[in-house]
Amino acid sequence: VEDVPLARLKATTMFEVPENAENTAADDAASRPLSQRVTDSNPTVRRAAYVELAEHLEQGSAAAAAEYQSRIPCLLQDKAPACHESALDATLA
Repeated sequence: VEDVPLARLKATTMFEVPENAENTAADDAASRPLSQRVTDSNPTVRRAAYVELAEHLEQGSAAAAAEYQSRIPCLLQDKAPACHESALDATLA
């Protein structure tokens, strides 16, 4: 690389990302169990998990209610603004 003049280097040679690239992190996360996604470090993954949890709770899933009732305070204390509405929905479900 050092022998090639800068003018000949393409800007995309090191970071080639196609324009139509999908968000694979979210897709990969969707295959994991809900209990792991609720505590994921990615706010987008957590938000989707909160939405799914709210759907389970709205359907009256006793198993989901028993498993996640202790995590409700953690959902409400989520620091990511993108997660707040979904956390409230899951809490109120």
